[in-house]
Amino acid sequence: MPVTQVVTGKTYDAVLALAAALHLMILDGYDVAGVKLGFDFDKGLVKPWRNGADLMKYIKEASKIFNNF
Repeated sequence: MPVTQVVTGKTYDAVLALAAALHLMILDGYDVAGVKLGFDFDKGLVKPWRNGADLMKYIKEASKIFNNF
């Protein structure tokens, strides 16, 4: 299998896990659309997203679901 197919597959899986996690967060009442995320890394410290730690938990849960397929 060519490297590009492997990378594409992993990227696809990552996007699915992120989408599933965000969907579950929305179902649980999180507001995931209310914050504009900036990427001004060259201007000093970047304030983390307030739901970032929770998002990581949801991604881990979504990943478990996809591993069952």
